Amino acid sequence: MQKYDIVIIGGGILGTTISYWLSTLYDLKI
Repeated sequence: MQKYDIVIIGGGILGTTISYWLSTLYDLKI
């Protein structure tokens, strides 16, 4: 159970970071 919680939390943080990084990248290009 603990491993799954870590994977879900880690995936959420990674997804948020990647989406934020991509949006910043596109904003810089525009």
